[in-house]
Amino acid sequence: MGSSAPRSLSASSASSRKAFKPKAKFTADDDDLLLELKENKKLSWKQIAEHFEGRTAGALQVRYCTKLKGRSLHWSLEDINALHEALEEYEEERWIIVSQKMGSKFTASICRDKFNELSGHGANNNNNSNTTNRKLF
Repeated sequence: MGSSAPRSLSASSASSRKAFKPKAKFTADDDDLLLELKENKKLSWKQIAEHFEGRTAGALQVRYCTKLKGRSLHWSLEDINALHEALEEYEEERWIIVSQKMGSKFTASICRDKFNELSGHGANNNNNSNTTNRKLF
């Protein structure tokens, strides 16, 4: 058994690697075409890639899923109301979590009210107390 020398990257193997070339940014026309092919024509990612020079199916899928999916969705009044309700519920739940972290001494509403008072969002604050309270943060 001979000792094996550490392998190093030879010049020929290094040059055979593809040089990194950043792709051009997606244009608005690229995005529109991608949405059309995926959502309206229901093409596969492989089929979609055939319409884009120098872009892989994977790159197009990532673009669609992270930036475009849902962009063309229609928001009904019911959807918007559900969003508002979900945010209101989240707002209440976050104060419950805050109060739990504070211990049993403070309720969710007491924590919320005190935070609003200190941050200048309280209903009965005057300008002088707002300035003083903001310095606490």
